[in-house]
Amino acid sequence: MITEDKAARHLSEWKSKLEEGNAWIAPVSLFAPLMLTLCTSSFRDSFGVTKDVWQAIFLICAGLSGVWSIYGLWKVTLHGGIVRLKHCLTN
Repeated sequence: MITEDKAARHLSEWKSKLEEGNAWIAPVSLFAPLMLTLCTSSFRDSFGVTKDVWQAIFLICAGLSGVWSIYGLWKVTLHGGIVRLKHCLTN
């Protein structure tokens, strides 16, 4: 038998984990265009910055957003799905 308090607590935790499940969208949205830019662009000297520095900036940003994307996707896989919620509610 499950009490109302226990169900409310587990459902509240479930809701927050579902909201965290969307955390991968922003980093992937940054990573994809940065990688496309790196693959398709030929950098030029601009705004007093050399082409090598521009390329380094894009490489660093792409690397950081790639790591952030992997972390966000990894967190989504830890969620456990509806089976985990059912297990929490019945035990």
